Amino acid sequence: MSLQSTVARVLLLALVIVFSGAFAGSVAETSQDLFYLSVRLQDPYNSDLETRIPIKVDKSFQVTTDNGEIKNIISGWLHAPEGTKYPLTLTISEWASEQSNVKDSWELQLEIDKPWSGAVISSLVYERTVVLSKKKK
Repeated sequence: MSLQSTVARVLLLALVIVFSGAFAGSVAETSQDLFYLSVRLQDPYNSDLETRIPIKVDKSFQVTTDNGEIKNIISGWLHAPEGTKYPLTLTISEWASEQSNVKDSWELQLEIDKPWSGAVISSLVYERTVVLSKKKK
């Protein structure tokens, strides 16, 4: 075996080790940063609709779901934690038609696996339950 081929093999092995370590680090960071946001809507537009959204800290998210003829848009931003609480900016839009729709926004302080519930009363009750979790299901 020549010196050149030995050096080439050592360099190739070193590159494989470096890149596999970098890849493993990025996978670990990704799984640590990944959260799941469950949003449950109970109101005249959606009698009982639950959506689970994968989200990350300091990244915006938006998901659109259809429930019959109702178009629901859930969007927001999960901010970096402050102690054990995660600030969440959340907007929910429920759209049946141009004359029949509702849009609400909140600034929440969520704790992992602890449900937040709130309701908007505007001649009808619009209840929302929000849970931030590290668990996929």
